Amino acid sequence: MGLFDSFKEAMKRGSEAANAHIERERAKQQAAAQPAPAAAAKHAPRKSNLPEGVVMSTLPDDPYVFGDVKMRVTASILTKKRSGEQIDPAVQRQEIKDIAKEILMREIPASGATSGDVKTCLLAGNHIGQILIAELNSRGYEARFKIPLMIRPMQQQQQ
Repeated sequence: MGLFDSFKEAMKRGSEAANAHIERERAKQQAAAQPAPAAAAKHAPRKSNLPEGVVMSTLPDDPYVFGDVKMRVTASILTKKRSGEQIDPAVQRQEIKDIAKEILMREIPASGATSGDVKTCLLAGNHIGQILIAELNSRGYEARFKIPLMIRPMQQQQQ
């Protein structure tokens, strides 16, 4: 019986070695299938879901101050150059933000939104949004809102 006992023991060790080898191979395959580390992903260009040439610009979150009323203006605008000219998206975003700021500084006081009244601010946002899109279109862009222009009064801090 000694021979069979030795044979059984050898089979058991062989089975354990085979299982260990299978586990190591699975671990290698899982490691290879995992995405690259985040550091490598930072250097890869970001794939946009927007159509070719369309750039989304979000208005800065800076408060606009008129008298004693602070207002926050938010919007996201999709733009594309009509000429088909490709410019750096960062440059295009900055140009859109500059145009928007120029129009907001001119139109907010004229619209009466400086009163801080919520209804007046909402109506002014709608009106100023139309002016902004018309101005961008006149400057060679095809422009549309992704998120409409909203003007909201900020709460004053109590002292």
